[in-house]
Amino acid sequence: MPRRMRAYTALAEEKYNLPTYPVLINILKASDAEIPTSYALNIAGLRAIQDYRVINLWEVDVNIAFAQPLPSLLPFVPILKGGDNESTIREIKSNSTGN
Repeated sequence: MPRRMRAYTALAEEKYNLPTYPVLINILKASDAEIPTSYALNIAGLRAIQDYRVINLWEVDVNIAFAQPLPSLLPFVPILKGGDNESTIREIKSNSTGN
């Protein structure tokens, strides 16, 4: 993934001619392995480095989805930290349907 993040960041900067702030969002926890936050390559004395921010949804507090008007986060509430209980799921349903 780190190498891919470097490539995607460079492609976005090239296409839109704008600086980028690369972010990797992990939806589900696959393992307990540490997730790298950068890519570095040193070849023949030249260095290529790409740092990026990692957001693990299972570490994000569920209350953020309710504290701010972020309806795009509501489908992810069950996997957010503290979002795996029935009352929270009911609150999502009432917020998304307006009931």
